Amino acid sequence: MSNWTENLGIIRWSIVVNGTGGSLKIVDKMEGTQVPFETSNTYDFERKGGTDIRVRTRADEDASGGTWEYAAHGGNATPLPADDWTIDWNDSTVTIGIPETEKGKVYQINIYTQFPMDTFPNGSLVNNTARIDGVDFDSETTAKAMVGGYADGRPGYGKISLTKNVVSGVGAVPVGFTGPLVGDTYSVNLHWVGLDGTEHDEVVTLNEGQAELDSLPEFLKGTKATVTEKAPDDTENYTWESPVFEKAASDSRVAISDDKTEAVVTIGDNRVSSLTIRNTYRPRTASFSVTKDVVGLDSAEYAGREFSFSYTCGADSGVLKVGAGQTVQSPEFPVGTGCTVVEDGDSAEFAGHVVDVSPESSTVVGAVDGSDDVTVTNTYTENRPSSVAPLRCPREEATGSFRRSVRRHWDRSSCYLRSPPADQSPPRDPPMRGPWKHRLTPAHLPP
Repeated sequence: MSNWTENLGIIRWSIVVNGTGGSLKIVDKMEGTQVPFETSNTYDFERKGGTDIRVRTRADEDASGGTWEYAAHGGNATPLPADDWTIDWNDSTVTIGIPETEKGKVYQINIYTQFPMDTFPNGSLVNNTARIDGVDFDSETTAKAMVGGYADGRPGYGKISLTKNVVSGVGAVPVGFTGPLVGDTYSVNLHWVGLDGTEHDEVVTLNEGQAELDSLPEFLKGTKATVTEKAPDDTENYTWESPVFEKAASDSRVAISDDKTEAVVTIGDNRVSSLTIRNTYRPRTASFSVTKDVVGLDSAEYAGREFSFSYTCGADSGVLKVGAGQTVQSPEFPVGTGCTVVEDGDSAEFAGHVVDVSPESSTVVGAVDGSDDVTVTNTYTENRPSSVAPLRCPREEATGSFRRSVRRHWDRSSCYLRSPPADQSPPRDPPMRGPWKHRLTPAHLPP
């Protein structure tokens, strides 16, 4: 609320909804005697009934840092033409209709109201209930005696309102990532020259959100104050982009530099100029490495051989090819991303050998200190046949009646053969018993 008009308070109620592809109806019932605040300000696009509607895509909303500046003022919102929606006021209730909305787009409805300054005592709550497509949403704000919408003012002086907005430059951050914390502080520098020519510098410390205006300096009207901010220090987890300054579209007293890193404010009489400073952070990125060690094979045996490793890092996955004794780096992922690395079993096989893979699977967390590096060792052991020789029945030893005896006692699963002492000839039709009996399999019988 502010006394932009003589002895009037002003509220801007903002409603943000997603397009559905169909129509949208909003019935907003406000407390007290609130009527539409009309303005001829040329910075307000397509306003009627004290209301304007701004539109942008969901992708633009994610990239905007929470502001709804028009494209003409460096933002990414466009006005919804006044002919494309309807508005009807009945006392302090307004009904807004949009016959056709688009899926994938977001709509901001801004309703500006005015009322006598004594309508809401300082510190009281002002309530609002908006019915959106049949569903009620309640909102409230605290009334304050304000200048420019924020604090007690006095003729001949003005202030600058500062709001800190901290956003991620990559949308959703990875699970486990630690970014800026609630309560972190940011330093903004105010520089101005007094009417007596004295230069002044003051550093204001902010938290995320809107600063209490009572804590900010007051300036004589006509003073030009330059507002800058040094980007916060980078951390081991994330880096900062240059700060971006944004102003209220209708405030002609504020000039933003072309690179949006500085604002020059001409102080108005009993006015507050609002600035939003957006700080965008980006998670640092890191890659993990995979090293392949081979034990039990000569280097000539695995020369040119590649081993395959599958990895899954959050929503990303892929395959790394690593030669024996080599190290390969993965693609870059945000620090804190958890990755699972598994060697492909087929690529580890080697003919005539048994392989032991250690570790069989690895879980790493993306880091910049090398703690996410993986070494996988394949140990190969030659797969040799059993050293126990089968019992054979040589052809030359199974002759004559001895051979016939062997054949006669073969029952398809085994035969029994008696071997005589060296000083005796094989007996005719030997009985199948005695100390020289041996078990033979059919595979070992003479033909």
